[in-house]
Amino acid sequence: MELNFADLRTGFSNYLEELYLKEGRELTSTSIFAHSDEFERYVSEELNLGLSMMTISVEDILDIDFSNIDPDETQAEEESEDSNIIKDFLSYLFSDDEEFISKVDETKDGNIDEDEVNNFLKHVGVGEDNSSHISMGDILDGLSSFKNDVMKTLQSNLLNSIANPSLQTAAPVSSGSAASAAAASGVPVEPEVSNRSGGRVSDAFMSEEDMQKELEKKETTLQTKQEALNAVYDGTNPTVKSWNNAVDEAYQFLLGQLEYRKVNQELIESLNNQVALISAKEAEISEKDSEISTQKTTVSNAKTAYESAVSTRETLESALSSMQGKSSDDPDEQAQIDAQISRLEGEVAAARAAESEAEAQLKEEEEKLDKLEEEKARLEDELDELNAQKSEIEAKIIETEPNIKEAIQIYNDKKKQADAAKETVLNNAKNAVEVAQQDVVAVKELINDNENRNLSLEYSSNFVGRDIAQFALGFLGYNEADASADIFLEKWHSSSSQTGWCAAFVSYIYEHMPSSDKIPQWYKDIENQYWQVNVHRAAEEAGAIIDSSQAETGDIVLYDYDGDGTMQHIGIVLAVEGNKLITIDGNSGNTVRINEVDLEHPATCPLTFCKIT
Repeated sequence: MELNFADLRTGFSNYLEELYLKEGRELTSTSIFAHSDEFERYVSEELNLGLSMMTISVEDILDIDFSNIDPDETQAEEESEDSNIIKDFLSYLFSDDEEFISKVDETKDGNIDEDEVNNFLKHVGVGEDNSSHISMGDILDGLSSFKNDVMKTLQSNLLNSIANPSLQTAAPVSSGSAASAAAASGVPVEPEVSNRSGGRVSDAFMSEEDMQKELEKKETTLQTKQEALNAVYDGTNPTVKSWNNAVDEAYQFLLGQLEYRKVNQELIESLNNQVALISAKEAEISEKDSEISTQKTTVSNAKTAYESAVSTRETLESALSSMQGKSSDDPDEQAQIDAQISRLEGEVAAARAAESEAEAQLKEEEEKLDKLEEEKARLEDELDELNAQKSEIEAKIIETEPNIKEAIQIYNDKKKQADAAKETVLNNAKNAVEVAQQDVVAVKELINDNENRNLSLEYSSNFVGRDIAQFALGFLGYNEADASADIFLEKWHSSSSQTGWCAAFVSYIYEHMPSSDKIPQWYKDIENQYWQVNVHRAAEEAGAIIDSSQAETGDIVLYDYDGDGTMQHIGIVLAVEGNKLITIDGNSGNTVRINEVDLEHPATCPLTFCKIT
């Protein structure tokens, strides 16, 4: 839904003026940012909309000159004819937050250019797949993440957008820098990367703690939206309450006209009784609809639980099948295989039982929902019958007193308008609940995917790959900022802030992992493993280059961002899941993190895989 921002601003200004007049306060400004709480209430209660429904073209945002904005002119900009909420919001941010400016200003030239704005927009969820619109909700959510340096996005359209930020690799080396000095002294320096765009790479995971926090946040949002929907059902929603009052006033006017024109008292009582019956039936339908809404959430949760149980069972069965086809001449390794098979057989049996239980629960909840919807349909039929009876009573009244027709028409018209308005508010509130529920499901799916990936790793028949991955995962979060990443360059007496270290990370993992003796000789013989170009050359000479379909946990992936045949980045494969490549990389955004690569678009970022396991 795209809103007219000029109308929205006018409506909010009128809302503020009425509010302040009612409360006897002086209104000195209609700035949204000076009245953020009132604005939130206006949007949610008066319009019954969410911030995520207010969108604007990205191209409009890029038209803004973000540099040299005078904070004192913010108010004037807000009142300008071309101004809109998101422009005001971004302008406000850039004019009032030096820390934010410093993070967006990647070139550190004191100005924020279009490329830097684009990078920010990508971070908050605007990429190739949704470049036509960005919502204020996207910006608010993305800003929180951006300002706290949490470079992590959710999968599965989380936040109703798909983020495709480019993978950040080794920092460019400039002349006269500490990196240049390191290179002069013999420390290997990764090549400068002039163009890193194109690779469809995004952060794949958050930590388990962060995912749980995200789930709690989304569940809280869902609860808030559900409460807003309940307010529509129980009549406490301001819009619904206002329309109910208007209908009551119209009916009181009708009753007054009936008394004034001395309409037969028996007919008046019949009309009163019928209106009361209709009102009671509408309340019954509303209550049933509320039960249906709650039950839909229950069904959604049951469905998510069932699908999670299915995927877990499939993951374990796949691991068992792989393990059952493995054998070894090494007695110790064979004993390990046998033990894994025994454990997996028990896990699979438990997973199948859990799946059956979840399926039965889902079926039970779906049957409850079907029953509620049948009951609502019956109540609606009864309401139609009551309304028909009311029309007959009104016809009799008009027959005895034709002059009362206009008052009856006024009441019925007001009732129709109120019903239509309340239906709109109700549908908006239902949609908001549905979107919030989808967000909860998306996070739950993310958590389940992460748990299944851990299961696959734990029960992998590729023992060497498993050991590599588990060892590498222990270094997640090591970074340049606190110099924890320096450990990967200790052999060269260098620091991570002086040179690129993605290849150094890979080398460190292979050299220090518990079963490092299993790493192939061709890799061990590389004279300088700290440079991915050398790794690529050695793999070619050893015939270790493989196709993506052959890549397994623990293998090497090399990135050629500009397609010139020279590798600019290196990482370790964690998993290949359909068209998704999951990797763990050093010097990715200046830290060790897990990334996801879309294998459906390899041309945008040519990849080369090397066999290690």
